[in-house]
Amino acid sequence: MTARSSSQRDPQAPRFLRPLPHPLDYDWRFTSTARELLLSHLRETTWPGSAILVLGAPTLYHHGREKLPFRHWHLLDIQDPFSHVNSPAERTSHLDLLHDEPGIIPAMAAVLDPPWYPEHLRRFLSVAAQATTPQGHVYLSLPPLDTRPGIAAERRELIHDARRIGLKLTDLQQGVLPYVTPFFEYNAQRAAGRRPPSPTWRRGDLAIFLRAPGRWRHERPQRRQYRWTEIMIQDVRIRVRTHCELPLGTAALHSIVPGDILPSVSRRDPRRTSATVWTSGNRIFTCDAPARLALVARALANRYDALGAGRLEPKLSRRGLEQRDAFAMAQLDVLVQQEHAEFQGYEDWLANAGPRKIS
Repeated sequence: MTARSSSQRDPQAPRFLRPLPHPLDYDWRFTSTARELLLSHLRETTWPGSAILVLGAPTLYHHGREKLPFRHWHLLDIQDPFSHVNSPAERTSHLDLLHDEPGIIPAMAAVLDPPWYPEHLRRFLSVAAQATTPQGHVYLSLPPLDTRPGIAAERRELIHDARRIGLKLTDLQQGVLPYVTPFFEYNAQRAAGRRPPSPTWRRGDLAIFLRAPGRWRHERPQRRQYRWTEIMIQDVRIRVRTHCELPLGTAALHSIVPGDILPSVSRRDPRRTSATVWTSGNRIFTCDAPARLALVARALANRYDALGAGRLEPKLSRRGLEQRDAFAMAQLDVLVQQEHAEFQGYEDWLANAGPRKIS
């Protein structure tokens, strides 16, 4: 099967379906219903010329700049996957809020969509509390009470911590923030032998806080353990953890789970710690020489780009990749074809799921 090019994409596909979310970013994206609800709150609590800070929700940021163009929008996110729609007026900062210290941007309101884990929730609230002006509003997506065992206690502790940094809870709306089921979760459900749920089954609770006057002590960023390098081959995003390298190892991929797709999206799954290679389709592998694999992946990406541009397929350079890397390149080539086929199935599933507002 030939990978589908950008020009062959379904013109009816949701606007923010690509680039694909990656599971390592915990990237669930708001539906249009959720974005419109948040914008309705922002219309009431901000006015033209005021600043709005968005943490971890690039879809809302770009949507908001269109719908409320006379506010000053600022985005802080680990990356902006929609940077291709940026204009010179963009105000974005790409950083990992859990591990990096952002510059404080005074804002009248802040919207937070952190990963649903205690340290991320606390850290995002801390950054928003520092940035939001007194009497400003903070809108936080919270995991609902049925997300995992112990979540009720986690939420009580979080609200207590919010009070300590000057944020008073004023409203809590249950299940009002639907998300689009991402491709990696669709694949995980299939790998687990379950029928994927509705494209909009996952819903967050909306917690609204008011910023109290005064100076408050805030949480510091955590130390980063390691970094991942990303290579995109066509639409497939491949992350490689390159800090662990065996001198005599090869770039070949080694399986961790049957079928290679991790049948879970939970951070608590112990198999996650073994992965040194992770795809946007939730495939995980180990690799003895991940830095070398990254070179192979980049070479394959260049070959796809050359073919897409109508040029002759470049050959492997003797000075660059060696013949022993041909097996790893073949593995990656098959992987890309598999994930493209699966993604076409995912697009069909979205299209046939009935009336919904996911674009």
